Amino acid sequence: ANLDASLHSDGLTKLSFTTGGFGGTMKGHGISTKGTIDCRNVTVPEMNLSILVSEVDPSSLGFGMDVHDPMTLTAHFTGPITGPTGTGEVNMAELHIPGLAFENVKGTVSYHGSTLDFTDVTANVYGGTLTAAGTYDLDSRIYHLEGHGENLSAAKALPKQHLKCLVTLDIAIDSRGSARETTTSGSFTSGPGSYRLIVFDSLAGRFTDEYHDLRFYDADIEIAGGHIKTDGFRIKNKKLTLAPIYVYDETGRLLMVYNQNDKLAPEF
Repeated sequence: ANLDASLHSDGLTKLSFTTGGFGGTMKGHGISTKGTIDCRNVTVPEMNLSILVSEVDPSSLGFGMDVHDPMTLTAHFTGPITGPTGTGEVNMAELHIPGLAFENVKGTVSYHGSTLDFTDVTANVYGGTLTAAGTYDLDSRIYHLEGHGENLSAAKALPKQHLKCLVTLDIAIDSRGSARETTTSGSFTSGPGSYRLIVFDSLAGRFTDEYHDLRFYDADIEIAGGHIKTDGFRIKNKKLTLAPIYVYDETGRLLMVYNQNDKLAPEF
């Protein structure tokens, strides 16, 4: 660490501070701080500081999903040293979370107390785009993020699975600071597409993901002449549990029910 300072307890203090790699409750490549603290003719000193935190490991901040893609934060703090506010930017070249891989993540961040508010976050994901916003508390490590994705390619998200369509996605992530206390939830719809030789008009459903427990709800596949629906299916610790699958014709008449442990059985 290097510090260059001109200190004045009743005047204008000037600071320039840099570090190399650092660790502890937060890990990263380096920190750079430059600015002033004004003690002239004020009861509470006023700060005017710019800070760059380079290549932070998000997992060290308690993001709860084993995320290690480096994140760079910048901020400009102003106001009384007992309660400054700040605004800045967040940048990540890549971000990988379960089921999603983002590129070119950029956004605006504001700081007040221990709370960080992320707004106007944009990213590229599976050939489409995502916009997001959220909050993060530095003390408790509790955070909430919400995002909306457009034109996401299922073929890029699930390579070698033979699923081809473009997906619209709404997603929310809530965490209390660990992988076991992190929940991802949302809903999705798609346009026309195909799975192997099966052509469909649309896919739709809701989902939740809680530490090795992935659940889908209200799944609906629209095909020519009808719908294939199920109330839900669950993959917990890599074991599939499947609710009954219902096949309807275009008038809504039930044609067939399939249970996980049964053979296909027509409904009359």
